[in-house]
Amino acid sequence: IFAPGSAIKSAWNTSASATNTINGTSMASPHTAGVAALTRQAHPSWRVEDIKSAIVHTGAPSQIAGYRTSRGGTGLVQPASSTTTQVVARTSGGKFGGALNFGVAEFRSDYSRTLEITLSNRGSAAANFNVAQKLPQGSAHSIGLSSSAVTVPAGGEAAVSVTLGKLS
Repeated sequence: IFAPGSAIKSAWNTSASATNTINGTSMASPHTAGVAALTRQAHPSWRVEDIKSAIVHTGAPSQIAGYRTSRGGTGLVQPASSTTTQVVARTSGGKFGGALNFGVAEFRSDYSRTLEITLSNRGSAAANFNVAQKLPQGSAHSIGLSSSAVTVPAGGEAAVSVTLGKLS
């Protein structure tokens, strides 16, 4: 996730009214912690991994100039979205799995592995999602999805399988 961290005006210790403009994770981290607190307040019965999922999976990549996944994660943190979402996603990567991780493989032979994303609907109405992938230009891999649309029933779960393979 990406948070505001550039040119942030903050309190400074030289006097009661002093401020300083600071950059970096020291400024972005408090923003993210604040979003976590707001999300926890909105969903007090949710588990920690659900709060994390709500924050990470509601990021907005379109809000970052020159966005690249490797630098901006899922996008700019969106407190309004993380506090109102009713659907959280987990992957087959364990309790805090927030992203699919196929590991590192030497592609000396054909490679294919399937992982699953589980969507849990904590709300009282069904949720519908379109499912798609985007490959970077020049990618040597293919991605297969088990479906192009999924409905998660109220209080229920639905899964989408994602298969990564090497293009021939």
